[in-house]
Amino acid sequence: MLDDGSAAIDQSDVAMENEWQHVHAKLRGIAKTRCELDAREATYLVDAEQLRLWRHFGYSTLLEYMERELGYSPREANERLRIARRLEHLPEMHARLAQGTLRLSAVRELARVATPETEGAWLERAEGKNLRQIEELVAGHKAGDHPDDPTDPDLRVRPLTFELPPRVYALFRQVRSALADERGTAMTDAEVFEEMCRRALAPSGGGETRPAYQIAITTCDQCKRGWQNGAGREIEVDAATIECAKCDAEHLGRLDAETPARVKPTISPRRRRQVFARDHARCTVPGCRASRNLHIHHIEFRSKGGTHKLTNLTLLCSGHHQLMHDGILVISGTAPDKLRFDFRRRSVDGPEPAAHAEARAALVGLGFRAKTAREAVEMALTHVGHDAALEALIREALVACRPPCPG
Repeated sequence: MLDDGSAAIDQSDVAMENEWQHVHAKLRGIAKTRCELDAREATYLVDAEQLRLWRHFGYSTLLEYMERELGYSPREANERLRIARRLEHLPEMHARLAQGTLRLSAVRELARVATPETEGAWLERAEGKNLRQIEELVAGHKAGDHPDDPTDPDLRVRPLTFELPPRVYALFRQVRSALADERGTAMTDAEVFEEMCRRALAPSGGGETRPAYQIAITTCDQCKRGWQNGAGREIEVDAATIECAKCDAEHLGRLDAETPARVKPTISPRRRRQVFARDHARCTVPGCRASRNLHIHHIEFRSKGGTHKLTNLTLLCSGHHQLMHDGILVISGTAPDKLRFDFRRRSVDGPEPAAHAEARAALVGLGFRAKTAREAVEMALTHVGHDAALEALIREALVACRPPCPG
């Protein structure tokens, strides 16, 4: 028989258990209610867009209405509107959100890839997974993909957020401007950070005798996929990056070999110095002024029988080298005097913008041949983008039309 002290302890334990179960139930209830409200809000946002609700309150867009009337930040307003539009065509996902069995954070990820045809498969695969696992499940896929489809490493974008004091932010803007001036074109965030990182990792005292790729990239002999080591994490990279590395790299051999193989550069230091000197240590693409982060490229691919002969080697900056292996830039001929650079137009929806034809006509009016004008505009489009203004397009095309300096 328990004494009074033991009974009091038991009652205290029961009371404590009842308390944490009560708090747990309340928190779960709040989470479920929040899901229900998120689902209802998504429905009403679609209605608001169809009714053009914002106009009745003097706002220019629905996003402005959401910021001013609902208190969302621009980013959150844009994200919630995106989800609402997607959920209109994903009824099962919308229903699960309303029932509280699927959180908005999970819907945010799944709605990026799910379509009415693949919605069921994605929901089934996401069953029982937390948000981090769902993010990994979705990563590398695009809208319309099935969960079992192969992933595309270029779709696995890693967002980075930096908080910089004004003086550092000003320095970053100066660096970005200087890099763009050097390359002769505007640069994306990824290109700016890649250039800064490669320069920080470059050996001091002139790196032209070292291959461009000392970064560890591991490739699979069977599937030919590749992974790049980034401070302890293996990050899958696309085929174009692997091909870039094969042009100009150091090979460590098999990492599981009992006796480490001798490190072999793709191109000997002596040949590297010769190519850098001949090409004046700058990218050979007409109009490009880049003189840093240069790669040696095999004009005829090694996989197709290309050799290390001097006439088969040319210098490219990292940006144009990537475009080359992405299939946008095609280089043919022999180095250094008989090279041909052709830019293939990226696929775009709809008819060709009028500015493209006007730019070609303007160059012909200045005395350039039609073929030269066409090639110059194609090259300029890779720098300024297909939606560039006519003036910017002509200015960039003129750079491409200028003959190389004989000196």
